[in-house]
Amino acid sequence: MTENAKAAIPDLQAGFASLSTAMARLRSARKRRTLSVTVPGAFADKWLLHRLDEFNRRHSDCELLIDTSTALADFASQPVDVGIRYGAGLWSGLVAFPFARDAFFPVCSPWLLEGPHALRTPADLRHHPLIHDTSMANTAAFRTWRDWHRAAGLDTSEGERGLRINDSAAAYRMAMAGHGVALGRTTLVEQDLKDRRLVRPFGPVLDCVLAYYVVCRPQDVQDRTINAFRDWLIGEAMSEAKV
Repeated sequence: MTENAKAAIPDLQAGFASLSTAMARLRSARKRRTLSVTVPGAFADKWLLHRLDEFNRRHSDCELLIDTSTALADFASQPVDVGIRYGAGLWSGLVAFPFARDAFFPVCSPWLLEGPHALRTPADLRHHPLIHDTSMANTAAFRTWRDWHRAAGLDTSEGERGLRINDSAAAYRMAMAGHGVALGRTTLVEQDLKDRRLVRPFGPVLDCVLAYYVVCRPQDVQDRTINAFRDWLIGEAMSEAKV
């Protein structure tokens, strides 16, 4: 094999991968449409999955394939149709549509509202471990306990102590079990609040510029099935915000 041929191998491999993805999507289009969706595991667990029956009822001709792997999907080389991502809305090579935004506030087990160190005011946090969600630790705009202590007029150094977990859902499970107080995010704790697995002991509530976005390739913006999924997500988020 010549040197020029060897140099061309990566480009050929990328081309074959794209061709394979395109053929798979064409085969799918001839039959019942399968929509491959990549989504953060915590969002799938806490917000998306228990709502999918409604989407399936409205779109019985679409079969969803949900991928909750932690690695960020590469739309250029992987057979992914649509994704849900959390951030500022800028991802290279993708079109992003916002549909849900979080507020941040303390959450804990109802058990922590009782006993000798019951949570009644922000100052009572000094008696309980803080649970930190570090899944977005490299994103400066993501709200932290330090931000919350500043907004509450407390010593910000107190916002550094406690347990750090790089999984949002796991952080809330720890809080539900009474092992400390977590900083709740609207979309991820709403069902647990409704079911009283978690409670909001006090404020303040912090806004955040980050949001959940549904993303797809620019060439797929007019895809009817992707648009149906996007519009359903936006509708679900809007109806929840009105509650």
